[in-house]
Amino acid sequence: MMSSPAVKFYLSESKDAQIYEYLASIERNEEMSKKLRGLANIERRHAEFWRSYLQRRGIKVRDVKIGVWKKFIIKFLRKILGLSFLVSLFEMGESSAIYTYYDFYEGGELNEKEKKMLSLIILDELEHEKIFYREKKVLHVENIRDMVLGMNDGLVEILGAVTGLSAVYIHRPLLVGLSGLIVGVAGALSMGIGTYVSVRSQRQVN
Repeated sequence: MMSSPAVKFYLSESKDAQIYEYLASIERNEEMSKKLRGLANIERRHAEFWRSYLQRRGIKVRDVKIGVWKKFIIKFLRKILGLSFLVSLFEMGESSAIYTYYDFYEGGELNEKEKKMLSLIILDELEHEKIFYREKKVLHVENIRDMVLGMNDGLVEILGAVTGLSAVYIHRPLLVGLSGLIVGVAGALSMGIGTYVSVRSQRQVN
């Protein structure tokens, strides 16, 4: 079907609007809740554009609702992984939508009025991406990423040291354990200093 991408666009925008609205209802941060409600309203307008686009071409679309199970998953992720994780997911989603909409814009299926409307939607999506990027900075998502990577490097470093020392000091587990602890502390200090210098240099560049 020629307009099948538009059906997907409608469903996606409609679901996103409901997800943002639900997140706003459970978000304790009043400022973030307000932003999410604003995004939900914009996504509803986008969904309505695609609904109208499809109806003008004789294609009927069903109303879509996010289920209880999906709400549970969203709430679980918000509670366990935090808002920073969800913000990262949203940013990826907005980036993907921008490219997809631009390709559709260039595809030649739109009249001039529809092109103008879609260009405004693309601008909205760009603004959404900026909002989520700013929230990532506020929530220090990069710091969380660095922490996870640092923990991973530290574990690999300790495992390597303990494995090597175990082969040499087979009957001295206390010495092996103490040596592993020293290696771990030294590695943590090294990574901490490296991250501090990196962040400080980046701030000076910015």
